[in-house]
Amino acid sequence: IWNVATGEELHRLLPGSGTYGWWYDAIVFTPDGQHVLGGNRRGELDVWDVPSGDVIYHGKRHERTLQAIAVSPDGKLFVTAGEDGWLRASP
Repeated sequence: IWNVATGEELHRLLPGSGTYGWWYDAIVFTPDGQHVLGGNRRGELDVWDVPSGDVIYHGKRHERTLQAIAVSPDGKLFVTAGEDGWLRASP
């Protein structure tokens, strides 16, 4: 994550599993800009706190690639879609 005004790198968002080398197939900011959600090929979801750069959630959501993430306008709900054919909603 970079500071747009200065170009300074603020944080590198690394996978919550500690297994580096995996990339994200879906990534989205919450509407308030305070969190980033990222889904990978292992069906895992990571949620980062933007101000600190810390992973605040890591978990398995799908059996195959997590392909898409949508966040509600108020940022309280999100839905993930996986290559496994499932949609999963979370409060």
